[in-house]
Amino acid sequence: MDALRSQVKEGSVVIQTWMREKREGVVRAYRCLVLFSTVDGGNAGAIATIDIDPARFGSLEQIDCGLAARIVFARLFALATGGIAMVSKR
Repeated sequence: MDALRSQVKEGSVVIQTWMREKREGVVRAYRCLVLFSTVDGGNAGAIATIDIDPARFGSLEQIDCGLAARIVFARLFALATGGIAMVSKR
C-alpha cells in the first residue's frame, strides 16, 4: 500500500467498490477501484485496485447524493479530461 501511496498526489481520491471477497459467508475484504491524480502526471488521472478491510471500509465517508456527489463527479470529469491510465504499484 505504501508503494501506491507514494504515487498519489496530495488531495482527494475516489474509491469505488466493485467486488467483495467472502470466505464462509463473511466479507473479508472489499476490492476497490481507486481514482487519483499521480505525483508526476500533471492533470492526468490514474486508476488502480486495492483491497480494503471491512472495518476500514465502514469508516470511509459515503458520498452518494447532494453536493458531495456533485463535487466527486466534477473531480472525476476533471481527471478524465487529462486522461486516465492504469498504474501498477511500484
